[in-house]
Amino acid sequence: MNIVYKKRTELIPYEKNPRKNEEAAKYVAKSINDFGFLVPILITKDNVVVAGHTRLKAAEINNIDEVPCIIADGLSKEKINAFRLIDNKSSEIAEWDNDLLKAEVQDLLDSIPDLEEYNFNIDDFTNDDVFEDINDNGYAETTRFEHKLKIDRQEIVITEEEYKKIIDLFNKYVNENGVSFGFVNYLVGGFDDWVCWYWYYKTGTI
Repeated sequence: MNIVYKKRTELIPYEKNPRKNEEAAKYVAKSINDFGFLVPILITKDNVVVAGHTRLKAAEINNIDEVPCIIADGLSKEKINAFRLIDNKSSEIAEWDNDLLKAEVQDLLDSIPDLEEYNFNIDDFTNDDVFEDINDNGYAETTRFEHKLKIDRQEIVITEEEYKKIIDLFNKYVNENGVSFGFVNYLVGGFDDWVCWYWYYKTGTI
């Protein structure tokens, strides 16, 4: 597998690339500045990007003239298109081992103190998610928060008890309605309106 260097302006982003990577590109650009261009861009023999659109945008941000590339020869057009999707999709399946991640980040804080500039929330890694003296909010004096709800980029820390309540409500809702759609509306108190809408959708009558 040979690495070749191509002028950045010669590379052609795949016109049907389904990934939105504008936000990620600025973090990759900083990584390239700090550590170098360590991961080549995968391209076709015609210079169309197969994998590495974010790195290409990062190179543009950093005004890098030449970038390392690997040419994906020997694959049909169909296989190249399939690889694009599979490569992106498989990265979504991987999960963090939070205990190992936390230990690793804490080890790095002394040598790389600017991890927050890579979109790490350092507060997530410098405490044990243990909150003291919050009885006014209904928690025990020491309550361990072990779960998080994630909505887009927003994370909400919840207790084990809260997690179980939400899961129980969700399972009950799905069992009663046969769908998960509308659960959030039900959870925040709009269940009656949702039932009316869903009944009308299914039957055409009120």
